Amino acid sequence: DLFHRCYLVEDYGKDVIRGLHYHKLEMKIFTIASGAAKFITLKLPEDFADRNNTREIENYIKENPECVQSWVLSSRHHGVLIIPPYYANGWVSLEDHTVLTSLSNLRFEAAMDDDIRIDPYVVGDEWSVKGR
Repeated sequence: DLFHRCYLVEDYGKDVIRGLHYHKLEMKIFTIASGAAKFITLKLPEDFADRNNTREIENYIKENPECVQSWVLSSRHHGVLIIPPYYANGWVSLEDHTVLTSLSNLRFEAAMDDDIRIDPYVVGDEWSVKGR
């Protein structure tokens, strides 16, 4: 079985940040049911998970800025974002009442045991939206 869980998350107001966190085992697939969101991913070396040291993560990002990426998904321009293990991830609502749909390869209990949370601001100003 590829997927063991499907769930919805709604943020009632825009500019609400959810994340960052990552998993050693869990893979997720995200899409937007309504509204729009900006997603941030941060590819970390596997050995960072056991230490989860903010200063070490900040230094890694400074030395490897390409490890931080962002995407915008919306219900008007459908897309799917796949998050493999060891990619920290989070999202920020760009519109009121944004609803995210997620698929996971782990059941809820297993995912909770695999959840590693990190400071969302370790990625600096990546959460902001910049004009063209």
